[in-house]
Amino acid sequence: MKVGPLLLEIHDAPKHIVTPHRDETFYFESVHTLCLILKDVPWLLAGGLAVPFTLGRFFREHNDIDVMVPFTSMPSACVQFRSAGYQLYKRVIASHNTRSVIIRYPVRNITKIKPNLNCSMLRIKGDGQYGILDKIDMHPFETKNGVLLSDYRGPILEVNAPLHSDPIETGLDTQFQCLALSYVARLKRVRHGVKHQIDLVAIEQGVDSAMTLMQQHYTP
Repeated sequence: MKVGPLLLEIHDAPKHIVTPHRDETFYFESVHTLCLILKDVPWLLAGGLAVPFTLGRFFREHNDIDVMVPFTSMPSACVQFRSAGYQLYKRVIASHNTRSVIIRYPVRNITKIKPNLNCSMLRIKGDGQYGILDKIDMHPFETKNGVLLSDYRGPILEVNAPLHSDPIETGLDTQFQCLALSYVARLKRVRHGVKHQIDLVAIEQGVDSAMTLMQQHYTP
Protein backbone atom coordinates (compact mmCIF):
# COMPACT_ATOMS: atom_id res chain seq x y z
CA MET A 1 0.00 0.00 0.00
CA LYS A 2 1.40 3.42 -0.94
CA VAL A 3 0.86 6.41 1.37
CA GLY A 4 2.44 9.38 -0.41
CA PRO A 5 6.18 8.72 -0.58
CA LEU A 6 5.90 6.22 2.27
CA LEU A 7 5.14 2.53 2.09
CA LEU A 8 2.86 0.92 4.64
CA GLU A 9 3.13 -2.86 4.92
CA ILE A 10 0.78 -5.04 6.94
CA HIS A 11 1.75 -8.65 7.38
CA ASP A 12 -0.08 -11.52 9.03
CA ALA A 13 1.49 -13.58 11.80
CA PRO A 14 4.85 -15.18 10.91
CA LYS A 15 4.58 -18.34 8.86
CA HIS A 16 5.53 -21.71 10.26
CA ILE A 17 9.05 -22.86 9.48
CA VAL A 18 8.63 -25.69 7.00
CA THR A 19 10.75 -27.87 4.76
CA PRO A 20 11.26 -26.39 1.28
CA HIS A 21 8.26 -26.50 -1.05
CA ARG A 22 10.29 -24.82 -3.79
CA ASP A 23 12.96 -26.66 -5.73
CA GLU A 24 16.52 -25.52 -5.06
CA THR A 25 16.61 -24.40 -8.71
CA PHE A 26 14.37 -21.50 -7.66
CA TYR A 27 17.03 -20.24 -5.26
CA PHE A 28 19.89 -20.66 -7.72
CA GLU A 29 17.95 -18.80 -10.42
CA SER A 30 17.07 -16.02 -7.96
CA VAL A 31 20.69 -15.54 -6.93
CA HIS A 32 21.73 -15.66 -10.59
CA THR A 33 19.40 -12.69 -11.22
CA LEU A 34 20.99 -10.93 -8.25
CA CYS A 35 24.44 -11.58 -9.73
CA LEU A 36 23.36 -9.89 -12.96
CA ILE A 37 21.94 -6.88 -11.11
CA LEU A 38 25.11 -6.44 -9.05
CA LYS A 39 27.56 -7.14 -11.84
CA ASP A 40 30.99 -5.64 -10.99
CA VAL A 41 29.79 -4.65 -7.48
CA PRO A 42 31.33 -6.67 -4.60
CA TRP A 43 28.72 -8.29 -2.36
CA LEU A 44 28.12 -11.29 -0.11
CA LEU A 45 24.99 -13.37 0.31
CA ALA A 46 24.22 -13.31 4.04
CA GLY A 47 21.38 -14.30 6.35
CA GLY A 48 19.63 -17.65 6.28
CA LEU A 49 20.24 -18.39 2.60
CA ALA A 50 24.00 -18.40 3.17
CA VAL A 51 23.57 -21.59 5.20
CA PRO A 52 22.13 -24.03 2.61
CA PHE A 53 24.20 -22.57 -0.22
CA THR A 54 27.38 -23.13 1.79
CA LEU A 55 26.38 -26.52 3.19
CA GLY A 56 25.06 -27.69 -0.19
CA ARG A 57 21.59 -28.70 0.97
CA PHE A 58 18.32 -26.81 1.42
CA PHE A 59 16.44 -27.86 4.53
CA ARG A 60 13.88 -25.09 5.18
CA GLU A 61 11.86 -22.56 3.22
CA HIS A 62 13.31 -19.06 2.69
CA ASN A 63 11.26 -15.96 2.02
CA ASP A 64 13.86 -13.20 1.87
CA ILE A 65 17.39 -12.37 0.79
CA ASP A 66 20.07 -10.59 2.83
CA VAL A 67 22.94 -8.97 0.96
CA MET A 68 26.08 -7.45 2.48
CA VAL A 69 27.74 -4.73 0.38
CA PRO A 70 30.93 -2.83 1.27
CA PHE A 71 29.96 0.64 2.44
CA THR A 72 32.10 2.27 -0.24
CA SER A 73 30.25 0.25 -2.92
CA MET A 74 26.74 1.20 -1.80
CA PRO A 75 26.43 4.12 -4.29
CA SER A 76 27.21 1.79 -7.21
CA ALA A 77 24.88 -0.88 -5.84
CA CYS A 78 22.05 1.67 -5.53
CA VAL A 79 22.53 2.83 -9.12
CA GLN A 80 22.42 -0.71 -10.46
CA PHE A 81 19.41 -1.68 -8.37
CA ARG A 82 17.56 1.44 -9.56
CA SER A 83 18.32 0.45 -13.15
CA ALA A 84 16.74 -2.92 -12.41
CA GLY A 85 13.54 -1.32 -11.08
CA TYR A 86 14.28 -1.08 -7.36
CA GLN A 87 14.11 1.74 -4.81
CA LEU A 88 16.10 1.88 -1.58
CA TYR A 89 13.89 2.22 1.50
CA LYS A 90 14.58 2.57 5.20
CA ARG A 91 12.28 1.04 7.80
CA VAL A 92 11.32 3.55 10.45
CA ILE A 93 8.46 1.91 12.35
CA ALA A 94 7.74 -1.74 12.92
CA SER A 95 5.22 -3.44 15.17
CA HIS A 96 5.40 -7.19 15.69
CA ASN A 97 2.21 -8.52 17.21
CA THR A 98 -0.37 -10.84 15.70
CA ARG A 99 0.08 -8.67 12.60
CA SER A 100 3.18 -6.65 11.90
CA VAL A 101 2.95 -3.09 10.62
CA ILE A 102 6.00 -1.66 8.86
CA ILE A 103 6.47 1.88 7.56
CA ARG A 104 9.27 2.61 5.09
CA TYR A 105 10.44 5.77 3.35
CA PRO A 106 12.60 6.06 0.22
CA VAL A 107 16.22 7.25 0.34
CA ARG A 108 18.84 7.75 -2.35
CA ASN A 109 21.78 6.32 -0.48
CA ILE A 110 23.15 5.38 2.93
CA THR A 111 25.41 7.96 4.53
CA LYS A 112 26.75 5.93 7.45
CA ILE A 113 26.66 2.52 9.06
CA LYS A 114 24.74 2.22 12.30
CA PRO A 115 22.93 -0.55 14.20
CA ASN A 116 19.39 -1.30 13.08
CA LEU A 117 19.79 0.67 9.87
CA ASN A 118 17.01 -1.47 8.37
CA CYS A 119 17.37 -0.63 4.69
CA SER A 120 15.94 -2.71 1.85
CA MET A 121 15.75 -2.62 -1.91
CA LEU A 122 12.09 -2.94 -2.89
CA ARG A 123 11.04 -3.73 -6.44
CA ILE A 124 8.80 -0.90 -7.64
CA LYS A 125 8.72 -1.83 -11.34
CA GLY A 126 7.87 -5.13 -12.97
CA ASP A 127 5.13 -7.69 -12.92
CA GLY A 128 5.53 -8.80 -9.31
CA GLN A 129 6.48 -12.35 -10.20
CA TYR A 130 9.98 -12.26 -8.78
CA GLY A 131 8.98 -13.64 -5.39
CA ILE A 132 12.00 -13.73 -3.12
CA LEU A 133 13.65 -10.92 -5.10
CA ASP A 134 10.85 -8.40 -4.45
CA LYS A 135 12.54 -7.29 -1.22
CA ILE A 136 16.28 -7.52 -0.64
CA ASP A 137 17.57 -6.55 2.79
CA MET A 138 20.75 -4.51 2.41
CA HIS A 139 23.56 -4.56 4.98
CA PRO A 140 26.41 -2.13 4.24
CA PHE A 141 29.62 -3.12 6.03
CA GLU A 142 33.27 -2.27 6.44
CA THR A 143 36.21 -3.70 8.33
CA LYS A 144 38.15 -1.34 10.55
CA ASN A 145 40.93 -2.14 12.99
CA GLY A 146 40.22 -5.84 12.65
CA VAL A 147 36.51 -5.50 13.39
CA LEU A 148 33.53 -6.10 11.11
CA LEU A 149 31.18 -3.12 11.27
CA SER A 150 27.68 -3.51 9.86
CA ASP A 151 24.07 -2.66 10.65
CA TYR A 152 23.44 -6.09 12.13
CA ARG A 153 22.43 -6.13 15.76
CA GLY A 154 24.69 -8.14 17.99
CA PRO A 155 28.24 -8.36 19.28
CA ILE A 156 31.28 -6.69 17.74
CA LEU A 157 32.69 -9.24 15.32
CA GLU A 158 36.45 -9.56 15.18
CA VAL A 159 37.71 -10.43 11.72
CA ASN A 160 39.76 -13.49 12.57
CA ALA A 161 38.95 -15.56 9.47
CA PRO A 162 38.06 -14.87 5.82
CA LEU A 163 34.71 -13.07 5.54
CA HIS A 164 33.50 -15.04 2.56
CA SER A 165 33.02 -18.58 1.38
CA ASP A 166 34.62 -20.07 -1.70
CA PRO A 167 32.87 -19.03 -4.95
CA ILE A 168 29.60 -20.87 -5.58
CA GLU A 169 28.41 -21.50 -9.14
CA THR A 170 24.77 -20.82 -10.00
CA GLY A 171 24.93 -23.14 -13.01
CA LEU A 172 23.94 -20.17 -15.19
CA ASP A 173 27.40 -18.71 -15.91
CA THR A 174 27.48 -16.62 -12.75
CA GLN A 175 29.02 -17.17 -9.35
CA PHE A 176 28.77 -15.56 -5.92
CA GLN A 177 30.16 -15.81 -2.40
CA CYS A 178 28.41 -16.11 0.94
CA LEU A 179 29.30 -14.58 4.27
CA ALA A 180 31.38 -17.28 5.96
CA LEU A 181 29.30 -19.49 8.26
CA SER A 182 31.50 -18.70 11.26
CA TYR A 183 30.20 -15.11 11.07
CA VAL A 184 26.64 -16.15 10.19
CA ALA A 185 26.58 -18.32 13.32
CA ARG A 186 27.92 -15.54 15.54
CA LEU A 187 25.21 -13.19 14.29
CA LYS A 188 22.45 -15.77 14.66
CA ARG A 189 23.39 -16.66 18.25
CA VAL A 190 22.06 -13.30 19.40
CA ARG A 191 18.99 -13.29 17.12
CA HIS A 192 15.59 -14.51 18.27
CA GLY A 193 13.29 -16.79 16.34
CA VAL A 194 12.84 -20.38 15.33
CA LYS A 195 14.55 -20.02 11.96
CA HIS A 196 17.76 -18.76 13.60
CA GLN A 197 17.75 -21.73 15.97
CA ILE A 198 17.33 -24.16 13.09
CA ASP A 199 20.06 -22.51 11.04
CA LEU A 200 22.44 -22.63 14.00
CA VAL A 201 21.83 -26.34 14.47
CA ALA A 202 22.51 -26.89 10.75
CA ILE A 203 25.80 -24.97 10.98
CA GLU A 204 27.00 -26.55 14.22
CA GLN A 205 25.52 -30.07 14.07
CA GLY A 206 24.64 -30.67 10.42
CA VAL A 207 21.58 -30.50 8.20
CA ASP A 208 20.13 -33.82 9.38
CA SER A 209 20.03 -32.53 12.96
CA ALA A 210 18.33 -29.34 11.80
CA MET A 211 15.66 -31.29 9.93
CA THR A 212 15.08 -33.53 12.96
CA LEU A 213 14.57 -30.44 15.10
CA MET A 214 12.06 -29.07 12.60
CA GLN A 215 10.11 -32.32 12.50
CA GLN A 216 9.97 -32.55 16.28
CA HIS A 217 9.02 -29.02 17.11
CA TYR A 218 8.29 -26.69 14.25
CA THR A 219 6.78 -28.35 11.21
CA PRO A 220 2.96 -27.82 11.18
